Amino acid sequence: MKRTLSICMVSFDFFPAQIGGQGIYAYEICRGLASRGHDVHAIVSPTPERLWYYQEHKDFDVRFAGGKTPLLFGTNAYRQFRRHYYEKNFDILHGNEVFTFWFAIRRPKNVDKVIAVCHNSYVERFNACHSIVKKPIYVPYMLMEKIMYSLVDDVIVGSEMEKEAVARYYGVNDSKLHMVYYGTNMEKFALRDEGGNQMIRRNFGIKDDDVIVLFVGRLVERKKPYLVLEAMREIVGRDPRFHCIFVGDGEYKEKLQKSARQYDLVKNVHIVGAVEYDLLPQYYAASDIFVLPSEGEGGVSLVLLEAAASGLPLIVSEDASSHCPILGEGVNGYLVRSSNVSDIRDKILLVAKRAKAMGSESRNIVNRHFTWGKCVEGTLEVYLRP
Repeated sequence: MKRTLSICMVSFDFFPAQIGGQGIYAYEICRGLASRGHDVHAIVSPTPERLWYYQEHKDFDVRFAGGKTPLLFGTNAYRQFRRHYYEKNFDILHGNEVFTFWFAIRRPKNVDKVIAVCHNSYVERFNACHSIVKKPIYVPYMLMEKIMYSLVDDVIVGSEMEKEAVARYYGVNDSKLHMVYYGTNMEKFALRDEGGNQMIRRNFGIKDDDVIVLFVGRLVERKKPYLVLEAMREIVGRDPRFHCIFVGDGEYKEKLQKSARQYDLVKNVHIVGAVEYDLLPQYYAASDIFVLPSEGEGGVSLVLLEAAASGLPLIVSEDASSHCPILGEGVNGYLVRSSNVSDIRDKILLVAKRAKAMGSESRNIVNRHFTWGKCVEGTLEVYLRP
């Protein structure tokens, strides 16, 4: 007989209106565990969308904690837990990154096991940041991570690369580190839907036989969107049938728009800003190639899984997909050298010649290794280990 577990997830980001991959991960884990009959609770930050949604949907219990920084939210989440769940016993407290901090150093007596998940460490973010002004922001969180990982029972990571990084940066014992691949929704990010494909292309005036390069992510320094724009400048100069769509918001949005005008690329570069998560599949469906040249990514980005599930070949940096079966070099895409515009340009042109075949391999890889069902089962194995 399978044991029913009582679990509390702590995550700043969550469904709906997710900011990034952490929110998708936390929600899918909660949803998957609840569907298997486990007693699931979540403490997340409040947004109007979430407040409304969880009044109407009761798949699992959701509580809200305010705070716009990791430290403030983590503190308030701990208070909410003590306030609402002081009489309830939990088998597992599962926290996203530093939001687990207070639960590690002041472990509630009604929690048997505290588990933290590291998506990408603050040391990696510190190393990837090139702003002298912003770098110091990461230092206190690096210290919090070091303390937290030394005190929790187990640490879940999503890739071999991240496992090596946590062990190297924080000295976490290998017996405490557990790799569980992230997942994606194979039905949501399905093979191309011709209706959605035509609608996006029509909106931007892109012909059916033109080639669309897609970037999805925050438009910030670490994600390197400007490298894609520079590569597109050279590609469009050779072949005007190429287009690039940037989906995401951030400090580089205006800079990209300015550069597109400066390079006379406004007809070929389309910067749409953030879009609702439910609309993302349409952009994947309309595209031919996915590019993510980011740094400090932690090994596996969820947008890569979504793109691959949508049947797109991948062009990524080693930080975004190194030591991970999401990308087979020359099979469903290529790794590119960090900050090398020429390499990105050449790989886009190379992939365009066999994009359809490579995209088919991408979907096969995701189906074998990266479903949320597999991710939930792997997480349960970590929960139940002695």
